[in-house]
Amino acid sequence: MSVSTQSILDTRRHQLFPILEPAEIDRVRRFGKVSSYRAGEALAQVGEISPGLTVILAGDRRLLERFRADEFLPLGSRIRVRLALERASSDELQDCLRHALHKAGAPQLMTSELIGTICDHAQGNYRALMNMAGELLVFAAQREARQIDEKLFLEIYATPPSPPVKIAAGRRR
Repeated sequence: MSVSTQSILDTRRHQLFPILEPAEIDRVRRFGKVSSYRAGEALAQVGEISPGLTVILAGDRRLLERFRADEFLPLGSRIRVRLALERASSDELQDCLRHALHKAGAPQLMTSELIGTICDHAQGNYRALMNMAGELLVFAAQREARQIDEKLFLEIYATPPSPPVKIAAGRRR
């Protein structure tokens, strides 16, 4: 008779680190808050109070590489990747946005020029694209605009010009 040497973590991994369906993620949202973290920012610190549960919805592929390092191997061995997306081309992003506009029943809501512009600014990231499109939609609704164009995009996303730097004239010795 052979005795299994699997630990409880190995036998219960599917319970400790489940892959959640979209409906399950929506249910879990009620019990926490959505947070974003900058590159290099810690999710938790030793000695500080931290959330009891962290659900990572999107992250950087380098995170997976970091979990392969010796010091993070125990944690990395418990993370399963559900979907890793490669950088999308501008054409793929445009197709996605046009599809979303069509499904929403408003295929002419954004000008072709604007679609090209925001797809370029999304830098291959579907989430960034949809966030920008959503922000543009909110501003357009506030202004009761019938169509969203590059003018609105520039009003929202253009960085204001920095004030001119004044150089004090000094005496030469």
